[in-house]
Amino acid sequence: MSESGSVRQVLIIGAGGFGRETASLLAALASHDTFEAVGFADDSPQLIGQSVAGLPVLGPVEIARDRGELGVVVTVGNPKNYGVRRSIVERLGLDDQRYVTLIHPSVSIGTQVGLGAGTVILAGCVATQGVSIGRHVAMMPNVVLT
Repeated sequence: MSESGSVRQVLIIGAGGFGRETASLLAALASHDTFEAVGFADDSPQLIGQSVAGLPVLGPVEIARDRGELGVVVTVGNPKNYGVRRSIVERLGLDDQRYVTLIHPSVSIGTQVGLGAGTVILAGCVATQGVSIGRHVAMMPNVVLT
């Protein structure tokens, strides 16, 4: 549950593959009454107003600033530019409290694992004791950190 005891609504930044996987994770977490996806923000003009993975693309990335009631997760990735997620986080300039950390229910996390704001951990991952996972990290399925 969120701090107020209700479901926290989340805006997903980026409607690509990782964004769709994150939408699926949010659907799984909605059944636990923790998070609910409200839609995507994406800078691709052809996506705005469309539906992706059953969710609307509400506008460009900057709408996250105008929607202060929403939690945010940045899911943009590019194997040719690993800094793209960081550059979007810097561009938005939001406080860490706005970013949600999402963990699939099947994940195993040790009691002394540090998790940074905005991190997404997908199904089957394991992080054992003493691991520190930074801000805005994407852990794809079945990653093991020891």
